[in-house]
Amino acid sequence: FNMRHPLTGGGMTVALSDCKLLCDMLQPLPSFSDPVATASKTADFYVRRKPVSATINTLANALYKVFCFTGDAAHEEMRQACFE
Repeated sequence: FNMRHPLTGGGMTVALSDCKLLCDMLQPLPSFSDPVATASKTADFYVRRKPVSATINTLANALYKVFCFTGDAAHEEMRQACFE
């Protein structure tokens, strides 16, 4: 499920979004010396990042399916329309 097509630029979009989100979530911590607090913020991060990454993955998977050859005439028309 973690597939991103280069045409979508999804990899960089998700990476930059993750950096911003993690920074914002860790900023309130006075230091990283408390492993429980740091682990809690990190666990929350994985939950909060999913909506953005899932949307990007869904769009990338849809684009991948457009470019895959299936032999279907209608699908081939759709593929060609992307390049014209």
